Amino acid sequence: MGNVVQDDDTVTPPEEAQRRFRRYCAMLDALTGNEGAHYALAIFQSVQAEHDYGAYQTASRAAWRFGETAYCAALLQELPRLIATLPDWAGDFLVGIANGAGTPHASAINCFNTLLAAAPLTQQALIAAFIATEEDDGWFEHCPGVLGAVAGERYAGVMPGQDGGASYQLFLLPGEADALPWQAALDWAAARGACLPTRSELALLHANLGHAFPAAWYWSSEADAILPRMAWSHDFDNGTQYNFRKTYSGRACAVRRAELPPSAAAPVPLQQGERYAGLILGGDGAPDYHLVLLPDECELEYQSWQAASNWAASLGHSLPDRREQTLLYATLKDAFRPNWHWSSEPGDSEDEAWCKDFDTGVAYQNAHALDGYARCVRRVLV
Repeated sequence: MGNVVQDDDTVTPPEEAQRRFRRYCAMLDALTGNEGAHYALAIFQSVQAEHDYGAYQTASRAAWRFGETAYCAALLQELPRLIATLPDWAGDFLVGIANGAGTPHASAINCFNTLLAAAPLTQQALIAAFIATEEDDGWFEHCPGVLGAVAGERYAGVMPGQDGGASYQLFLLPGEADALPWQAALDWAAARGACLPTRSELALLHANLGHAFPAAWYWSSEADAILPRMAWSHDFDNGTQYNFRKTYSGRACAVRRAELPPSAAAPVPLQQGERYAGLILGGDGAPDYHLVLLPDECELEYQSWQAASNWAASLGHSLPDRREQTLLYATLKDAFRPNWHWSSEPGDSEDEAWCKDFDTGVAYQNAHALDGYARCVRRVLV
């Protein structure tokens, strides 16, 4: 059905070409997404011609109705044929997934990469070669590194760039090293074609993938700028960032970065003075909501926890919770005084609440009556 009649066809009457085209589009429009995943595969199998006159864009939209897993699985099955016979359509469908980077649709990238990692090696190699070619000067030159994942890697979120724009996405590779000195940890990550995370990236991992780490400290990629014998680390128990001697033995994880276009704007509209903090991921690893830090003037000084909570509520907002404070420390540390700030979370005892030190990163409980700083956030659901 999808073999759209081309302009150079001298056999098929124009009226018949139009009838076939309209019938094909009508059949696609009639799909609801409830018919079964094999319909998504049939849609990609129907892509047969070089010029679609809008039909294959309709086909792609119809295939998305079956969900990202069905879409990505069906596309992966047909990609070898499309790459061999219709490479522009292979690129067009794939870039539709890649362009989800830094948007609410970023989970489709994880889905595609996970399915690709589980595909037969010959299929992996063919698709990886096509992606690499198109990253050099083609469909993916604006988003290198987004497609083509390591098996088992996990999406960690967005590291914002200047002016709140999205800079790059962070992925945690599977596996880790234990009891390595700092230089050996650097070498271990490099041998995997990856790198140790920076201090900010470790805090981002803590915010979105903290459940994947034991309550222990991990090396960062950053040496101490003042004390050459030391390097920085991150504690996945309380969030503290220490500098340890490089000869100490610590844990290490590896990450990769998927750069976003320099022109990529914040995924949500920002009001005057607001700053984009990044994504909070849900339990399934998909983006849950965007976190936005309110302007600098929305800061409270030397107030009790209850006063800070009431102040935030009077503005129609709230204090960040502990996880959100970890994300703010990762991406917008420079926006905070190097002192402790109240969170929205009560402590373990009725007269205490949680706070976070935006100098060292440590989170701990303080008495309600103590005077601290406070900032407000707002949340935009994905």
